[in-house]
Amino acid sequence: METKPAPTMGTHRLESMDVIRGLALLGILVMNIQSFALPLAAYSNPQAWGSFSGLNEWVWTLGHILVDAKFMSMFALLFGAGIALFCERLEARGVRAFPVHIRRMGWLALFGLVHAHLIWWGDVLFPYAICGLLLYRARTLPIRSLWVLGISLFSVAFVFILLIQLSVPYMGEDEWMDLARDWQPAMAIMQAEIDDMRGTWQQQFAFRTSMATMMETYGLLVLIFWQAGGLMLAGMALYREGLFSGQLTNRQLTQRTTVFLLGGFSLVITGLVYNHVHGWTAESSMLGGSQFNYLGSALVALGYVHLMVLLVQLDRVRRLRRGLSRIGRMAFTNYIAQSLICTSIFYGFGLSLFGQLTRWQLVPIVVLVWLLQWFGSKWWLARYRYGPLEWMWRRLTYWQPLANRS
Repeated sequence: METKPAPTMGTHRLESMDVIRGLALLGILVMNIQSFALPLAAYSNPQAWGSFSGLNEWVWTLGHILVDAKFMSMFALLFGAGIALFCERLEARGVRAFPVHIRRMGWLALFGLVHAHLIWWGDVLFPYAICGLLLYRARTLPIRSLWVLGISLFSVAFVFILLIQLSVPYMGEDEWMDLARDWQPAMAIMQAEIDDMRGTWQQQFAFRTSMATMMETYGLLVLIFWQAGGLMLAGMALYREGLFSGQLTNRQLTQRTTVFLLGGFSLVITGLVYNHVHGWTAESSMLGGSQFNYLGSALVALGYVHLMVLLVQLDRVRRLRRGLSRIGRMAFTNYIAQSLICTSIFYGFGLSLFGQLTRWQLVPIVVLVWLLQWFGSKWWLARYRYGPLEWMWRRLTYWQPLANRS
């Protein structure tokens, strides 16, 4: 007989997934803070805005090597693994998973639209929900097929960007200048962005909603679906292999961690050297030069995931694990909270610091947000089972009353 769907209680959670999710949540702020605080072009092109020397160069370089796209890739891996786990547990209780999954992804997409258009345009909830809807059936494929399909999807955006790079010599001057303007906008364009972000919420709306719409359409079709979707399939494969449930030996985890991190960091550092040698020009760095990190970040993310599972299995760094696990259990709430905190600091309806701080000056703000979420998650979960947005999402997904008091 089919039973009614119900959410997973805390005692049945996989600790390693919560720990990794918590680490990923903290890590993405290291890069996202630049989008909150600096003109758009400064994220990809370190020479587009402000000083790129001394501490500023060190901060950007370490962030690029260790963080950029790595922690977002970890989120995509976990999202795919989470879909497989979610549906498996429903089906084990005799529940048809598909209708519940549709509601779950549908509400997540709606949350994402609200986040993107009303708070911060850099939302990933909506595109991840779309990927989750489209890739649902893939979770039952053989593990080998999941890896092959995941790598194939991930490669599409890589090949597309390289084809654009090869076509540069054949572009007209006006066409190339339009493309290169995104890499190094005129100072007047960046100043207009600063004025908007330091203005009222209504002034920011036009810029925010245009960027959000681009992310939800062109960005999703050209890059996000292929990158995130491929990693989600890899996450499903890792879940099916038993990575998160302790079925891999410590030796296997150590070997995989070593291979993934060595391969990934080698690619990322090679790309960094390549871009430095070529002076971070649009011709070399905007397209082809970015693909070293595109490939390398996926390998580093896989290395980080295996490393964290290894630490959990070895029962090491218990205090750090517990803290990260709490943050991971409230990842949805903490993700939106990061946007609310940072927009309140940098946008005009708050402290209006957009474009006023250098890269190294953003580091203390990142640490402050980390501390707030570390202790805030501890305080909340001592009193409640779920974070407030986690509770709401579950309540809407299962469409039934859900107690939240511990």
